[in-house]
Amino acid sequence: MNVYGIVILFIRTYIRLETRMTYRVVMSTIDNRDQAEQFARVLPESRLVACVNIMGPMMSLYHWQDAIARDEEYLLLMKTVATEEQALIERIQELHPYEVPEVIVLPVLDGAPSYLSWIDASVRQQER
Repeated sequence: MNVYGIVILFIRTYIRLETRMTYRVVMSTIDNRDQAEQFARVLPESRLVACVNIMGPMMSLYHWQDAIARDEEYLLLMKTVATEEQALIERIQELHPYEVPEVIVLPVLDGAPSYLSWIDASVRQQER
């Protein structure tokens, strides 16, 4: 590999690392479709997320109070930016009816530039 190839590889790696540090997908589950739709309305309106996808219903089995619980739930996939991650987590915990709500944050490794720009434009921190 020549110097040009090494520079291109470095730039691509840097861009991916920058993207990883910038965008997030936040996951949560909830057992009520109406409440899932409330999250899907409230969070974009508050500019904490660009969008919320509601998937389900699905079956969840998990440990709870020394037993295996089984519930029908909806999965919420929320797209945001790293600077709003903590505020989003706090808002989910405020709105969520569960005693221990699932909140899992995943870094975005890469994405279509136009989609990532849309997330930036949709989540405007300065407007809150």
